[in-house]
Amino acid sequence: MEGKTKEYNYTRKYKTKDGEIKEYNQVQSYITAESSKEDDLQHYITDTIKTANRKVRELKRIDKIINSVLPVSG
Repeated sequence: MEGKTKEYNYTRKYKTKDGEIKEYNQVQSYITAESSKEDDLQHYITDTIKTANRKVRELKRIDKIINSVLPVSG
C-alpha cells in the first residue's frame, strides 16, 4: 500500500459530577489513498475507528452509571 498514514492526537477534557476535570487522549489514524482499493480500505478503517470510539463512549457512560451506584470505599 503506497498511501501515507496520518495520525492525529486529541486530548479530550470532561467534567465529572463532582466538578473534577479529567482528560483522556484519543488517537485517530488516517490513510491517504492512492487507488480506489486503498480508498475502500481507508473508509473501512475510518468506520472501524468511529465504531471503536462510539463503543468507548458507551463504556464510559456505563462506567459512570456503575460508579454512581456503587459506594466508594476508602
